[in-house]
Amino acid sequence: MKSGFPPFNIRGIVGVFGAFGLHGLAVLAACAPSLAGQVESFAPSDKSVFEQYAGQKCEVIAKEQNGNETRFERDCRLLENLAKGTAESCLSTSTGASAPPRPVSARFPGKQEALHLCGVNSPSLGLENAKTIRFAVLGDFGVGEDVAKGHAQVSVARRLHSECAPEGKKNPCAFVVSVGDNIYPDGVPDVFSSSFATFFEHVYKDLPKQPFFLVPGNHDYNGNVQAQVEYSYFSERWRMPDRNYFLKGLPPWLRIHMLDTSPMEETSVNDEARLKEAQESLCGGANGQWRFLVGHHPVEASGHHGPSERQRAFSRALAKTCPHVIRLSGHEHHQEHIYDASAGVHQLVQGGGGAVVKPFTPGLYEHNPDAEKVHFAATEHGFTIVEANPNTLRFRFYGLASETPLWSCEMSSPEALPRCQEPPPLR
Repeated sequence: MKSGFPPFNIRGIVGVFGAFGLHGLAVLAACAPSLAGQVESFAPSDKSVFEQYAGQKCEVIAKEQNGNETRFERDCRLLENLAKGTAESCLSTSTGASAPPRPVSARFPGKQEALHLCGVNSPSLGLENAKTIRFAVLGDFGVGEDVAKGHAQVSVARRLHSECAPEGKKNPCAFVVSVGDNIYPDGVPDVFSSSFATFFEHVYKDLPKQPFFLVPGNHDYNGNVQAQVEYSYFSERWRMPDRNYFLKGLPPWLRIHMLDTSPMEETSVNDEARLKEAQESLCGGANGQWRFLVGHHPVEASGHHGPSERQRAFSRALAKTCPHVIRLSGHEHHQEHIYDASAGVHQLVQGGGGAVVKPFTPGLYEHNPDAEKVHFAATEHGFTIVEANPNTLRFRFYGLASETPLWSCEMSSPEALPRCQEPPPLR
């Protein structure tokens, strides 16, 4: 988008300017009051200017080095995240974010302040006392809808809405987990990329405000992954507080850890810190009944990518102190459930979220898992729904053509053999 501001009925303007990453963004935020009339300046108040205009729309324009402009609207309150105190206050409340505090210059009428953008906090889900939790698993999705090219993101979103958030549903999905490749084909260049609106906000706008907890995929690394972290500031549902993190505010019997697997595919990366963090997150303190490790690259998978040897090694090391962890992954563009009874490993592959699904032939590649380990596989768009309580775990794979699941399993304990529908189909 190359046009400037549309006309606004306002003369009080907030300008927020900052250098964002390699793209050197200059950011301008202009806030328009929802009531009729013109505003000469911000009214005196003990509240911040962001709080004064909470509930009203601010238009954010980001100018990149090439001169192009991108524009989106947000509640003015969300812009407060651009100016989170000083570098020292950031460090004193550090969440372990991978990026240091980012300096930002915020200009108000008659006043300019040098501020800093701190690490993103991971909000608590507030579900500590929940009796049952349902959540959706989605992967390889951010590419839009183009039937001729095989892209079905909008169709998957509609089907997800019907299963996760229909009106009057007794137990809707509490949140959505992304297993990576959030925006195709090259991620985003900066935090103000229009791709966030095109391939995320607009596509899932009909869902209630369930948060999406995301990890990066290899395609996201073609762009600016830190921009995906920082976009958490500007969205009411996009949540990526860091490259590696755990979900806060879940019951003690459910633990979910988000792992950025893409850097781990490089042989030079030391995985010890990630391993220790995952062990503590999933098995530290009170041992949760159900434990999920979410990351883009699978431990086992059919298809041309196949398993990640680094993730196999990571899972073996993790199992020494934290066994029976269920892996949620993408990367392969199909849906699959693999269970290795000898190792007690469940691998759910969910790569049908919108990008082109890729047909495969079981056993075609030497790296494919043994046939007896593959309980289900389908070259279909869709998603997975996980439903858990302290005594039972169920997971169901869904496609687009039918209201009934493509595949479903139930477990009474992490050690128990899964009870699945028969016969196991391969499509």
